[in-house]
Amino acid sequence: MIPELPPELRTKLHYDPDNAKAALENEQREISALNVQRAAELAQSKLSESQEKQYQAAVELWQKSLATIKGKIQQITEDGIFLYRENDTHPVFIKHADPGGYVDGDIVSIQAAPCAAYQYGDVRGSGSTVRAFDAAPPPRPTPEEKK
Repeated sequence: MIPELPPELRTKLHYDPDNAKAALENEQREISALNVQRAAELAQSKLSESQEKQYQAAVELWQKSLATIKGKIQQITEDGIFLYRENDTHPVFIKHADPGGYVDGDIVSIQAAPCAAYQYGDVRGSGSTVRAFDAAPPPRPTPEEKK
């Protein structure tokens, strides 16, 4: 806004102080809105960094708890593999284990971390609970979870 613009120049340039003031206020509102948006994006990126750090910590903990499970495959299912470890009378279940071309009866060695017990039912309707391990690392947060 130029308050002391000579009248002939105002006319020549079609300068209207009220329009200039309104345009300045609009520009300031747009700048404020952009600043708010940028602040929100920055906060979101920091949240994402925090979640990434939590994920990395979970992966490190998972890696430290890995054990090598050796045994004979009893059964391969969609969820994982049942196997008997050497000198063990009870099967264990390994979630997310890649069957990798193995068949029932094969001897395998799989790295997995201990996890919650696995419950399953048989065809007669009775259920059993066995010790379980998980061969997959913790899932990475998805963009939807980060928001």
